[in-house]
Amino acid sequence: MLKNIINNPKGFIIGDTHHEVLAGKELGLTTISVTFGDQSKEFLSKYNPDFIVDSPKEILEIINRKLYN
Repeated sequence: MLKNIINNPKGFIIGDTHHEVLAGKELGLTTISVTFGDQSKEFLSKYNPDFIVDSPKEILEIINRKLYN
């Protein structure tokens, strides 16, 4: 149902678990996993997020790059 509502190729989902990665991929969103939450970089990388970041600053850089390029 959400897939029919969310149709934004510039959309993002940001989270610290694999659940956000899986949901984002299902919805066609850019997935950003953060290492300053519950899971490690090694664990998150198994789910192939588009980006894995270590700081909030990196999130802003990715979003700005994707939105304005």
